[in-house]
Amino acid sequence: PEESARGFRLLTDPEVGLSEKQARRLAGEHTFSWLLRQVFAWRRDLEAGKVSGPGALVSRCDRHFDAGELTERDRASPLYRRHVSEIDEADERRRKYVPDAYAELIEH
Repeated sequence: PEESARGFRLLTDPEVGLSEKQARRLAGEHTFSWLLRQVFAWRRDLEAGKVSGPGALVSRCDRHFDAGELTERDRASPLYRRHVSEIDEADERRRKYVPDAYAELIEH
């Protein structure tokens, strides 16, 4: 499905660098938005010197670490812009304020 394909493209992006095998597995197991948050939490750890490569991202995902929310700095990055559209951002804002269970009830 498209969700898995997007996750695969994110994980194999040169700025992330996972192998195709690892990316395919993770993209099949997790949603794109979850992977996106994990990638940016990993990148923040990488920049801070807490981890040293894409293996740490695989470990984060396999152990279901809490990734927190994306920051404005994350959203301003070229990596984010390559993989997230304005439609995705609008949908993410909607999810933040309106639970999925109620989304169908609201008229746009």
